[in-house]
Amino acid sequence: SLLGWDRLADSLWSLTIKRSGIDDVSDIFIGAVLDDQARRAGEISNHRRNPAYGPTRQTSFYSSPLPEAITEDTEENETPTAENAAQPLPLPQTDSGSDGPQLPSGKWGFLRFLSLSDNALTFIPTSPFPYLTSLTHLDLSSNLLVSIPSGLSQLYNLVSLNLSDNMIDSVLGIYKNLGQVLHLDLSRNRLDSLCGLERLMALERVDVRHNLLEDTGEVGRVSTLPNISEVSVEGNPFIEIEDNYRLKCFNFFWKEGKSILLDGTPPGFYEKSQ
Repeated sequence: SLLGWDRLADSLWSLTIKRSGIDDVSDIFIGAVLDDQARRAGEISNHRRNPAYGPTRQTSFYSSPLPEAITEDTEENETPTAENAAQPLPLPQTDSGSDGPQLPSGKWGFLRFLSLSDNALTFIPTSPFPYLTSLTHLDLSSNLLVSIPSGLSQLYNLVSLNLSDNMIDSVLGIYKNLGQVLHLDLSRNRLDSLCGLERLMALERVDVRHNLLEDTGEVGRVSTLPNISEVSVEGNPFIEIEDNYRLKCFNFFWKEGKSILLDGTPPGFYEKSQ
């Protein structure tokens, strides 16, 4: 167990949770904070999973009571008394239309970098997103996601998203969630089409290596993006199927007046001459 999430949520800038065994990350971002807040006030209990919010599933994270030999608040020279222990901290009230307990204002307000890579996550709940609006970099790689997590549009400061090594097979409608993202990694998924990426108007770099793209025309979809400067495509079937695939890809962008890096390199002398 790791105690003190209520304090971490006030000032943490960067957080990596890896190979944790967590099924539902709201157990950390909401449940753990509420548990430790209640424990600090003298109510040692576990309300980490509230059936009123999130998927109905067995909790993957449990808190432990503070050992009797350890006083966490020694820096404050405070010890819970019988009087305040008898008056447990009430759970935060839920907003009308909310799906569950709400955190106090400002929790997770400083978090900029979050990595949930390699946790075998099958879904990302939307309940933590309203508290993570300062995030600029999010890493969800090496999980078991089959679609773009809904609710990412609430992360309006997000500029870099890593979804590599998942099982995503479509990016249709991705622009509804990621309108401001600049760098997007979709490598090692199951994409056979890039339809949807052409509407991510802020996109500068995109990585679609090792997917199931069979036509260079899919790469051409992103050639109209105004700020696109780098595309990575290695490991797709069209590389083996089509001759001069690099020349074809460069031509899509040249017709739009752009010169890009393809798999990290600019067009060579022969490719420029063509």
